[in-house]
Amino acid sequence: MSKKMSKTYCPLAWNHSFINQDGSFQVCCTSEEFDNNIRNENGEKIFISDDVSPEVVMNSEFMKNIRKQMLDGEWPELCKRCEITEKHGGASRRVIEMMNYENQEQNQINLELTSDDGTTSAPITSADYRLGNLCNLQCRTCNPRSAQMWIREWNNIKPEEEQFSKEVMESYKNYNWIDSEVLVKDFKFKAPTLNHIHFAGGEPLIVPQMRKVLEICIESGNAKNIVLTYNTNMTVLPDNIINLWKEFKHVKILASVDAVGELNSYIRYPSKWDKIHTNLQKIDEYHKEFNVSECLLSTTVQALNIMKLRDIVEYLKQFNFIVPVPNLINLHVPYYFSSPILPKSLKKLVTLDLLSLKDESEERLPEHYRFLSENIGQIVNFMNSTDLYSEGAFSKFLEMQKKYDQNKNMDLYQFYPQFKDLAVKCTN
Repeated sequence: MSKKMSKTYCPLAWNHSFINQDGSFQVCCTSEEFDNNIRNENGEKIFISDDVSPEVVMNSEFMKNIRKQMLDGEWPELCKRCEITEKHGGASRRVIEMMNYENQEQNQINLELTSDDGTTSAPITSADYRLGNLCNLQCRTCNPRSAQMWIREWNNIKPEEEQFSKEVMESYKNYNWIDSEVLVKDFKFKAPTLNHIHFAGGEPLIVPQMRKVLEICIESGNAKNIVLTYNTNMTVLPDNIINLWKEFKHVKILASVDAVGELNSYIRYPSKWDKIHTNLQKIDEYHKEFNVSECLLSTTVQALNIMKLRDIVEYLKQFNFIVPVPNLINLHVPYYFSSPILPKSLKKLVTLDLLSLKDESEERLPEHYRFLSENIGQIVNFMNSTDLYSEGAFSKFLEMQKKYDQNKNMDLYQFYPQFKDLAVKCTN
């Protein structure tokens, strides 16, 4: 008798291996704002440097319990972001992965290969590597674990409860596992069964070790069966990487773009919009030569850009290949950057604009991209789900922007003059 799929089943808990910047095994990147570290029987985090096989990691008691919860229709605590997204009517990472694996009939195979105690013999077909924190940007909503440029300034800008000890900061400078043989060993173990590898950062297109992983993959003889995906800030597009892409099945690019023009540079300092625009034009024009099958803008929605999302959709109209609507993802942490901090008066205006944008976007999207327009609705629902403004979160937001602006000689009110009046009200 076939096992039934539950409403919380996610194939990532069966087929996906995620190694974060510090070399720790985690469940997936979508849940990393929560405690999603895979732990051993002693409750300790499992690191790639522990030289434990991926099979042992995937069948740890931690992962077996995650799978059992999913099979019982329960939401694991670390899956909170997907739960919230679905609650507000959006297409979560879980839903998207369900569709991806459904095409391969892997979902039902996963269930058949799983024992009642959560043990699985399902193959690892997807890998996500965060090869350290080398990055050329210092995005406002990022952190020193993911971006080296934040190490020097973080504790001077952030409130005490978000500051890191000297020891932790030092650890962010030394992600040595990316240069060790354990990375090579781990990847060689996984390479033969993989059909998907994802790279994010830092900025993966400037990380030397990423090219090394691609070369190992080509040597394995399995590259032609593997889809590469990237989260990239699109500030660079190196020829020595593009030349390797033709060896793979195809490449998908998730371009991390949070706004158009100078506002993107404000949020994602010190990016230059002209360079990003040029690289997007290259992808649009030469995608066949580059072996790129999809380019989709990935936008982290927050108080700094939710009022300007229409600008991104308007900007995308000039392209023929790039998907015409961005994938919108709600920012949850830090909470004082999230969209629910806005006052009700602004939320009403944003709601009207985005619901109109949702209707317009549905007409422009083919069926398999309809989830992108649905996400616009859940962005609205999330913004209106709670009133963080009355709890003083907007004041904290302004305080943080002021500190950051002083260090960078920038000015929030250049983009949002209406925030100046709100700042006066908050002060009074």
